[in-house]
Amino acid sequence: MKSKYKFFLFLSILIWFLGISFEYIVHNYPSLVTFLPVIKKCFSLVCHQQSNKLIKIDEINLLVCSRCTGIYFGCLVMSFISLFIKKMIEPKLKYFLISLLIILIDALLISIKLYEYSKSIAFFTGFLFGSVLFLYFYKSLINLFKELKIKNI
Repeated sequence: MKSKYKFFLFLSILIWFLGISFEYIVHNYPSLVTFLPVIKKCFSLVCHQQSNKLIKIDEINLLVCSRCTGIYFGCLVMSFISLFIKKMIEPKLKYFLISLLIILIDALLISIKLYEYSKSIAFFTGFLFGSVLFLYFYKSLINLFKELKIKNI
């Protein structure tokens, strides 16, 4: 993938990631409060936003839970790494299944009350999953560009 596309992808993910801190941004720039309900609704479509599972920064909640924050951060980190690597790791189904299984085991152990919900564990499991998910997303984009290139010939 060309560097300009990689950079655009990184910027897009960075903007999405910064969106989860919009409530914090509004706290510092109150004139933006008009947009808060819309931004909050956008993130509610992808996250349950249970208040006890949200990460707080200076007593202000992020707009998604700690697991979703980890997923987005994993994607962000991998998109940043992709800027400096010519050939990314080939996504394999076993990586996806392992990272998904880790999340499912964590959720299961919490639901059967074996241990309490941990924002740190949720963030870490989300980070692993988001990192692997980015590899699939990246590969899909490369395939899409190849397909579009072939059709334009």
